[in-house]
Amino acid sequence: MLELISQKKSAICLYEHGDFMSKMKHSFPAPAGLSVPAAQEPRKLFSEADIFISPKGDDGAEGSLGAPVKTFEAARAILRGLRAEGRTGTLKIAVMAGEYRINGFKLTDEDSDSQWRVYGDGEVIINGGAALFDGEELNSDEISRLHGDAVHAVRKYDLKKAGLTCDDWDRIYPIGAYANSKQYDSHKEGVSCEVFCDGNRMTLARYPNTDEYLRLDGVFDQGQPFEYPPQNYFHEYGELRNPEPGIYAVSDKVNERIKTWRSHEDIWIFGWFYHDWADSSTPVKKFDTNRRKVYPEYVSKYGARAGAPFFFYNVFEELDAPGEYYIDRENGILYVYPTSENPTVEISVAKEPLLCIENACNVTIDGFVLKCTRSDAIVINGDGCVVENCDIHGVYGNAAKINGTGNTFRLCEISHTGRGGVIVNGGSRDELVPGNNLIENCLFHNWGEVYMTYNPAVGLNGVGNRCAHCEMFDAPHMAIGYGGNDNIVEYNIIRNVVRRSSDAGAIYSGGDWFAYGNIVRYNCFFDVTGDGDQYPFCLYWDDTLSGQTAYGNYIINTGNAGAHIGGGRNNKLFGNVIVNAGEAILYDDRGRDGILNHGWAHASYETPGGGYWRQFGKFRFREGIWAEKYPELKEIHDDFNRIDDPGFQVNPTGAFVSGNIVIQPEKDSVGWIADSVYKYGTVENNPLFKSAEDAGLDGDYMPLPGSAAQKALPDFVKIPVSEIGRKFVRR
Repeated sequence: MLELISQKKSAICLYEHGDFMSKMKHSFPAPAGLSVPAAQEPRKLFSEADIFISPKGDDGAEGSLGAPVKTFEAARAILRGLRAEGRTGTLKIAVMAGEYRINGFKLTDEDSDSQWRVYGDGEVIINGGAALFDGEELNSDEISRLHGDAVHAVRKYDLKKAGLTCDDWDRIYPIGAYANSKQYDSHKEGVSCEVFCDGNRMTLARYPNTDEYLRLDGVFDQGQPFEYPPQNYFHEYGELRNPEPGIYAVSDKVNERIKTWRSHEDIWIFGWFYHDWADSSTPVKKFDTNRRKVYPEYVSKYGARAGAPFFFYNVFEELDAPGEYYIDRENGILYVYPTSENPTVEISVAKEPLLCIENACNVTIDGFVLKCTRSDAIVINGDGCVVENCDIHGVYGNAAKINGTGNTFRLCEISHTGRGGVIVNGGSRDELVPGNNLIENCLFHNWGEVYMTYNPAVGLNGVGNRCAHCEMFDAPHMAIGYGGNDNIVEYNIIRNVVRRSSDAGAIYSGGDWFAYGNIVRYNCFFDVTGDGDQYPFCLYWDDTLSGQTAYGNYIINTGNAGAHIGGGRNNKLFGNVIVNAGEAILYDDRGRDGILNHGWAHASYETPGGGYWRQFGKFRFREGIWAEKYPELKEIHDDFNRIDDPGFQVNPTGAFVSGNIVIQPEKDSVGWIADSVYKYGTVENNPLFKSAEDAGLDGDYMPLPGSAAQKALPDFVKIPVSEIGRKFVRR
């Protein structure tokens, strides 16, 4: 049994390869002609403004340049006063450099048509945290519980002396996309505070240390999970209260380590207990070190397995590495292992979004640094709003959640979030009305630091939204997740993501039979290889997702399939360049196979009216705008007496896999494609070469005149490589 798995952090630039590539025998460079971002156009500055804010201002002042107010709330009051006096048009609020401590600031319909911009030089920092000063030395009892350099390095802070209360540091709450504490009577809604040292998220003292994982030695008892073994569902699980949590086994070495912990109170365990796409956490109810048993308080939704990666956290004795902390929650004492000699230590206090635009329209937020909240940084429920030139980091939730139409998020840098980046929801699926929301020219990296699965850098939901010219790298799970219709993902660079999962994709969508019209084009996937024993996909259309189109993409160096299509009909993959993948293309027929052969996915497909078949009746797809826009939907049916008919929903009718250039140094096929995909669709003209030289490709992987690739695909459409990536760098 492997005791410990070390997950190396990779610091890769786009054109170099780190150690993580060593598990691949070959490595290919990125296209030479990718966009090189230019210096950003000059930031919009107010030559004059209606209201001025300064950290040195006075909320009793008039809000002029010479007499600014001190807080955003005071500026909002003046704004509303001007509206009451009859002022129309766009009002401008100039925010002078400095730090503003905010615990939730809201703009409503009264504040529409306003622009909030940085004024002059220097950063405007919107901070939801509380700074701590003058750390103290430990007493002898505290020192006796630590080991190594920690006995000299760790400092403590009395949170009560800093003016904080138990409501500020609170209790520990579950984390993980599949944490299921809500089914237990002990559940309490909330979000844990976080601690930052020199602007970086700290880790709650854990064993083993950051980027290392233990493995379950075995499972004594599965408890009452929702699914175990796979495809065996407990359909009444949602109604179950206090399900039996199971019992795990740890190795002798781990068991001996547990014995050294003086207290076993409030110790937690986090892991991917069965699937590596389902992370969750639970308090440890008790340890039985006589029998190497660990008793979790909550059951793992998908059961548990020997070899599953996990770690323990909130263990005082494991406060042994720079960047870790521990809170004595009963006494309000924070212990910090700092990362510098004179650290800046902050604790997140704000429980609300730092900026919230609620039912307001045409509001601009420009140039701010937002950090340190237990919620999302920005929430917009409105139309025509713009967020630009912002730096958002160190928030527990997402950088932004946007609901509405015609909103724009651009020229921002998003990093080190607990969840994801920018999640957009806009447009009406019933009538296929587009949302026209845009995420453009942004840099995303190191998201998903707390919730490590299903929290993308960009989420597009609804109809007619777009993500373009962004760069995304270094994350444990997917970069872009989308759902709905007519969304466009284009001109993005995505690299070194899905580091902690195998059954996951850098761009992912799944399970929707009516999600027609989505387009993924002109993106560059690069070095999506996974850490350790993870082997991810680049493009993943899961669980019979239908009606998708992908063309003109680069997929270079990926641990598993370049494109994985999990069944589905009317999915089109053409004109892409796929280089050095585990398999270039996988296209299965899981729905049909589940019905005809009781295949692995049978539980979702073989029962008429059950599983995915419940989607029938969701939309009036045979009439009106749906029939006009997606005429392919008119022929589909759910008649199990006509399983072989092309119109039977789970048959891959209309599949089109053609004109893709494939470079596979050690493969003799482009991948695995089900027989039914050939029967009901079109699979042709996907030439396979051993190298770019054999194919006759240039530095952008485009066919040279007279080359083998050009002869095989004379009509191959050149990918606009110079347009892929960000067009501008932030100021």
